Amino acid sequence: MKIKTIQHFLIIILTIVTFFCPFFIYKNAKYNVSFAITCLIAFFYIFICIKKTQTTRKLFPFIILFIIYFLIFTITSILHIGCYTEMINRLCCFSFFVVLYKYGDTIFTKKLLKQILNITLIAVVFSILLYFLNIEELSFGNGINYRIQGDHFIDKRLTYVFLHKSTYGLILNLLLIICMRFKNVFSSIKRQYIYILIIFLAIILTGSATAIISSLIIAFAFYICDNRKKINKRKLAVIAICIIVAPFIFTYLFNFLETSRNLSTGGTRFEIWATAFDYLSKNNIGLGDKFFITYIGKFNNFHNVFLNEMLHFSIPIGVMFLIIFIYITIISIKAKKGEKLINTLLWIAIYLLLMIDHSLNISMLPMFFLLIYIIYFYKEEDDINEW
Repeated sequence: MKIKTIQHFLIIILTIVTFFCPFFIYKNAKYNVSFAITCLIAFFYIFICIKKTQTTRKLFPFIILFIIYFLIFTITSILHIGCYTEMINRLCCFSFFVVLYKYGDTIFTKKLLKQILNITLIAVVFSILLYFLNIEELSFGNGINYRIQGDHFIDKRLTYVFLHKSTYGLILNLLLIICMRFKNVFSSIKRQYIYILIIFLAIILTGSATAIISSLIIAFAFYICDNRKKINKRKLAVIAICIIVAPFIFTYLFNFLETSRNLSTGGTRFEIWATAFDYLSKNNIGLGDKFFITYIGKFNNFHNVFLNEMLHFSIPIGVMFLIIFIYITIISIKAKKGEKLINTLLWIAIYLLLMIDHSLNISMLPMFFLLIYIIYFYKEEDDINEW
């Protein structure tokens, strides 16, 4: 079997496990078996590619960042928190992205991307069906486990297999970008629109206001950047209508959200972030394995991916985690000539979810990086629209 075939197979298995196999082992704690499987797939993928890896200049910044991250994490784990498994998981996921960054253009094809989209479409439709069957979340472990709408949260939401509605919202927004960016992957424009509408419906059903706003930013970004040099009267009219209608839409959303959230406090986020910063000002070291089961003040989730990393491990580890993300953002914005504007706007939509919600559950990190690679670095010219 050719190495390229094995690589394709691993990507497909990674996608299937992420979207259809939420396995957990329940003993003294809840162990995410699916994440372990995706990490093993990522590790095997890295192992296959590493044999032919020749270090190039573009990989040096990653190597330096990873060494610093590894040293800080190792020292902190030895002296304080002992989170060696968490460190290995994150380094494996980051390395998976670097391997995609280095070799993805020789591995990814239109056929592979179609297969990924077909798998995710089936999953999204299945999740919508579960929602209308009044099921919010699905997982496996000691049998089939599902959470009925209203059992845990007051509001109706769609979490599916992603542990939190904002995590599913993030993944759906990344899929939305791929569908809007790579038109030629679809056999017809009608098929593309159907997929986009299904994803929009799923985003609305998640009940995540941040995910909904991010999807609107993404749609607006593609509209603005599509042939932006050809500003005609029709486009100006549409923009003018959007500007006029926008205040009414946001007023409606504000009133709708006020029924379940106190928006004057950012849905209590201002208090949550103040509590986090107060704790970090007095403690450089995080809670380690006690994070998520230990409350700081009234909270154990601080609705910011990078704050959570600091509170989980330490300020230096969280800062390095953020720096690695910023570097990935910078190289992805500059990845394709003439696409800096659209790439920047898309990252704004993504960071909105990362900064306002705990949307990037670490168990989704391999899939997150796979989708990020496709969005920003997939280079099959026939499949890419010019922006």
